Amino acid sequence: MPTRIPISIWRKQEVLRWIEEDGDGVPARAIKHFSAKGWKLDGGSVRRWWRDREQLLAVDPASRRRAGGGRRPLSGAMEEAL
Repeated sequence: MPTRIPISIWRKQEVLRWIEEDGDGVPARAIKHFSAKGWKLDGGSVRRWWRDREQLLAVDPASRRRAGGGRRPLSGAMEEAL
C-alpha cells in the first residue's frame, strides 16, 4: 500500500473554499473539520495549498495536476539539441 495518497484538485479546491468561507482564513481549522469527514490530510500540505491557493483555484477541477510541475531541464541548449 502506498504511503503517499494523491489528492485530486477538486478536493484541494473544496478545502481552500472551506478555509475562506467557514474557517476564517485559518488553514489549521480545515484539518480537524475534514478529518471528521474521514479525509486524511496533512497539516503541512494544507498550509502549502493555502499559500498556493491562487494557482490551485485557477486550475480546472477535473485535471490531475497543475501545470509547471515535474523536473526542470538541465540545460536549455541540450534539450533543443535532442
